[in-house]
Amino acid sequence: MFPQVSVTPAGGYIIWQDNTIDGHGLGIAAQKLDSSFSSPYGPFRVNQRTTGDQQKPAVAMLKNGGAAFVWQGGDQRSANIYARFLNPIGTFTGTNDIRVNTFTNTPQTTPALTVMSNGNVFVVWSSQDLTAANYMQDIRAQILTTNGTAVGTNFYVNGTSAAVPTELYNQRSPAVATLANGNIVVTWVSENQGLSGLAFLQGTNWIHIYARLYSPVGVPLGTEFRVNSALYSLCANPAVCGTSDGGGFHVHRMRAIRFCKLSLLCSAGHFRIAHEKRTSHRCFA
Repeated sequence: MFPQVSVTPAGGYIIWQDNTIDGHGLGIAAQKLDSSFSSPYGPFRVNQRTTGDQQKPAVAMLKNGGAAFVWQGGDQRSANIYARFLNPIGTFTGTNDIRVNTFTNTPQTTPALTVMSNGNVFVVWSSQDLTAANYMQDIRAQILTTNGTAVGTNFYVNGTSAAVPTELYNQRSPAVATLANGNIVVTWVSENQGLSGLAFLQGTNWIHIYARLYSPVGVPLGTEFRVNSALYSLCANPAVCGTSDGGGFHVHRMRAIRFCKLSLLCSAGHFRIAHEKRTSHRCFA
């Protein structure tokens, strides 16, 4: 389940959630691909810890020819984000799983990652925060080196403070990509952001896609912004990738009107929405 793949012209890795790979419920399996995208070897286990289920993996090829893996692992009520790294010859750089998140008393879920222009890895995930009065999810991030060493500490992507959650409702399901100019864009689902309390009590809901841009070394370039144009929307399943001109494409699902939206994001200091269009009459997520 939940397969992910990352490849270069020389090959890559495919990773997935597997119910037999570690013998203790769900584990994370991966398989190497050669330059013809065939597999010269069988699958191997990524996770070392086997307590609880290991789920929702993601993979990215490193600039040195190795690979980075992330996933959520443990009890569903207190899942953590873990990472492991392969060196260019295909062996792990360490013997243990690396816990990415700092706080461990609430669920940390749905990780995503991208390789930065300097070779480090930018990891994002959904974090439920008991430090906030509403106990909702926020988007957190951490930069790691290729041996798993943390660069700085965990920080919030959404809201107005890197240290404190500031938004009332769930911020979840992140996606992240590195652009051709080295900038990094993070997108995520934002529930009822900007909705008044009265409108919420009257039954109004909207779910938007928000994004934020970072410099090549992970410094925020401005505040978060809404990607979708229609205010009364129910959006989900964001995905983003870079383009050769330094901008990027972003796609998300809009349940209310049953089609996908494709946004062209142009980089000129900050992102702006160049256009948004329907890409299909039906979407599969």
